[in-house]
Amino acid sequence: MAPVTMILRVIIVLYVTLSLKIQNLSHAQTVSEEMLGENTWHMTLPPYLDETGNTLKQDRQANWKSFKYLISIKINASRQMVQDNLRTLLKGFSFPYKVSQNVIITNVNLNTTQPLKLFKYTTDLKINASRGAVIEQLRDLIREQKFPLCIKKSVKISGVNITTVCLSNSNKTQCKCENQYVWSSEQCSKHGVCSPNQNDTCGCIPSLPVDGTFCRPPPAPLKPFKYTINIKTNASREAVIERLKALIHGQKFPVCIKTGMKISGVNITTVCHSNSNKTECKCENQYIWSSEQCSKHGICGPNQNDTCRCITSLPTDGAFCRPPPAPMKAFKYNINIKTNASGEAVIKRLKALIHGQKFPVCIKTSIKISSANITTVCHSNLYKTQCKCENQYVWSSEQCTKHGVCGPSHNDTCRCITSLPTDGKFCRAPSAPLKSFKYTINIKTNSSRDAVIERLRALIHGQKFPMCIKKGMKISSANITTVCHSNPNKTQCKCENQYLWSSEQCFKHGVCGPNQNDTCRCIASLPTDGKFCRPPPAPLKPFKYTINIKINASREAVIERLRALIHGQKFPMCIKTGMKISGVNITTVCLSNSYKTQCKCEHQYVWPFEQCSQYGNCSPSHNDTCRCIDSVPNVGPFCQRTPGPLKSFKYTIDIKINASREAVIERLRALIRGTKIPHVHQKRHKNLWCEHHYSVSLKSKQNPV
Repeated sequence: MAPVTMILRVIIVLYVTLSLKIQNLSHAQTVSEEMLGENTWHMTLPPYLDETGNTLKQDRQANWKSFKYLISIKINASRQMVQDNLRTLLKGFSFPYKVSQNVIITNVNLNTTQPLKLFKYTTDLKINASRGAVIEQLRDLIREQKFPLCIKKSVKISGVNITTVCLSNSNKTQCKCENQYVWSSEQCSKHGVCSPNQNDTCGCIPSLPVDGTFCRPPPAPLKPFKYTINIKTNASREAVIERLKALIHGQKFPVCIKTGMKISGVNITTVCHSNSNKTECKCENQYIWSSEQCSKHGICGPNQNDTCRCITSLPTDGAFCRPPPAPMKAFKYNINIKTNASGEAVIKRLKALIHGQKFPVCIKTSIKISSANITTVCHSNLYKTQCKCENQYVWSSEQCTKHGVCGPSHNDTCRCITSLPTDGKFCRAPSAPLKSFKYTINIKTNSSRDAVIERLRALIHGQKFPMCIKKGMKISSANITTVCHSNPNKTQCKCENQYLWSSEQCFKHGVCGPNQNDTCRCIASLPTDGKFCRPPPAPLKPFKYTINIKINASREAVIERLRALIHGQKFPMCIKTGMKISGVNITTVCLSNSYKTQCKCEHQYVWPFEQCSQYGNCSPSHNDTCRCIDSVPNVGPFCQRTPGPLKSFKYTIDIKINASREAVIERLRALIRGTKIPHVHQKRHKNLWCEHHYSVSLKSKQNPV
């Protein structure tokens, strides 16, 4: 609320005794002084005369002169409550009100005046200067001046900025805007631009405007408005609809109509087909009819969530299909219900009902009970009261402390208290474990003797970790990482066991010991950036890649030369830090002429079964592989390494056979005796040969085999 000024007008009558005595005075004559630009005469009774003029005090008969004052008191208040309180306070007085024997307040009035209206003016000053140094001096003066700057009472300068600087010589004139100011689009069009323009404004024009216009702050960005326009189109053929769909589908959006106006998207929402038999209005993809339209016009297709995609008549109120409403936000409430029962059987019955109920239970549309649990059971008799928590629920630490515990406690919680809480609290689910944070703290210690370091090592070595500082905080370990020794001749900072200096520190400060993997354990000066020795970095995980390279050559000598280069190269070969070539092999050589093409594998490589079958082999095959095919494969792998032998598995299978006659057992013995062991089954699947070796042990009730 804006501050309001209140004028409190108080009229005070003051009686003063005169030295001149007047005899036979029936009324005291009071002369008012010139107050508020007015001269008035008043007749009033002095305090020693009654209404008939009789003297009230015989011992003091004197002529009294009265003075009347109008006192204005100005009070500033920013809240209406202050004004209301002041009015209430004044209503509690009855006037005239006697302040003292000779001072009376005859009346008090409260008037409210609004604060003066503020006016803000922007004044443009044009300054002519023959040197650029004057402009720089002016910039410095404005930059150093503190604003607002008070000129006189109620007039102040809130800010000063240089907006426009025009430089002119015999060749050209340029009027440039200072920072945060621009020329209007009218000035840019009228005078031309000498700098890039943006949003129809520019920062430089090649002449000085004669109408007194200067650079101005850029206009505020226009507020965008979004409109959805429904267009109804009548067509006698479906081909028109298909053509319209194709046009919309092929159009790129947004489409700019004019400056500040564009079409962000166009969609067909509703298509109505009508003939002499029926009318159907169907929604296009991602649009639906509202529940009101479905109920009013009837549906001609499946409905979902009180909406539908087809109605049997054309709405006359201009309604069309619309996007489906956004899903409603779900809210979850936990409701505690207190139940009083005189028998434990009621509790057991309630547990059985909850246990047998399937959840969630739908109460009405969009409201359902997700689960129900008994949290607290209180038993009370003449001797004691116990409130126990059911499974997975506990009493909070406050309740355990307040009411007393009647069972074991855990993590400041308990499952039984000795009285019923009167604040409506019940057992609750145990709180989730707190997330743990791990911090590494470096502590720098200055010492003048080595014995202090040795003592510190002994203390750390003798301390058992983890060491608890307070609840929820513990020190997991402590280690000395860095020890620096310094004298007038040299400084050495050495790392303790399992710590080392980073490669940056080794390079920056110099090494005073052996280094390894760009790290070191000793540097020749103390780092000033607070760095200390650190644990060695974890080794990088190696990744192995096999890269196939295809080379075209017109002569076999190139192939031989390549073989010689590979054979003479030592592997592994390091390319850069962390990357090396472990080996290079020629796998496939294809020779082609006008008569035939042959792709042969080098040593220890073969063509897989698929390639041999598809392109034909030109060499003997072995285990469904070959070493030569009759054409160059368009797709697929090159020659591959010879697959390793399959791993064999041995199973012992016990088979139990029930027989009522011994002849069956004898017959089985004869069958087994006539079978050659081991018996090999071979199953070929593509290029995979699987051999299954069975060792069968048969048992019977009479004679185990």
